[in-house]
Amino acid sequence: MYGFRQPCATALLTVCLPLAWGIFPPSAAAQNAYFGYSNNRASTVAEGYARGLSDVIRSRADARAMDAQTATELQNTRAQYYQNRVLAAQTFVEQKRLQDEYQNEQRATDRYKLSAYLETKKLNPLGDSEFDESSGQINWPPILDQPQDESTRQLINDVFAKRAKQGSLSSQDYLQGTATIKKWRQELVAYKDLFPKPDLQEAARFLNRLDGTLKGDLR
Repeated sequence: MYGFRQPCATALLTVCLPLAWGIFPPSAAAQNAYFGYSNNRASTVAEGYARGLSDVIRSRADARAMDAQTATELQNTRAQYYQNRVLAAQTFVEQKRLQDEYQNEQRATDRYKLSAYLETKKLNPLGDSEFDESSGQINWPPILDQPQDESTRQLINDVFAKRAKQGSLSSQDYLQGTATIKKWRQELVAYKDLFPKPDLQEAARFLNRLDGTLKGDLR
């Protein structure tokens, strides 16, 4: 008996429901809900306008959010760039300080070795007024500062400037420097009629001390 009521009720709804909708039609939303589908379209012009306006507002909000995110990322990138620049500058300064400390210690060691070497040759090291160890600049005595010797002086100046900048010389620069000094010392004989003998001897000793400075680096 109970099994007979369910089919009858279903049949009654199937027949009566269309008749009822014909007399009292439900709304489109109610029909869509009953049959289980929706086209998601506005039912009125006002609703369509409201939906369109909502979409425009939402799009603008999304665009502004993206612009804000892009601006934030750009700002972070710039901040990282400047931070890297500062770090690089600090690293350079620290490396320069360490390099200067090393060069100063190396020069002190070299001066000690040079003094010991020149002592064996009975020569005094060049004084600060005669030679600047840090730059390699040579203050030539008058006899060696003649115009005709300009090219020879320049060659020796270049050798000592390289020595000061690099801390040492290549074999080629070393041989060129010592050979030029030796040749110039021998050529001083040509000045015997132009300058007093003590002045020529002092010039020769100056060249010997320059030569000893270069040779002292090899000890």
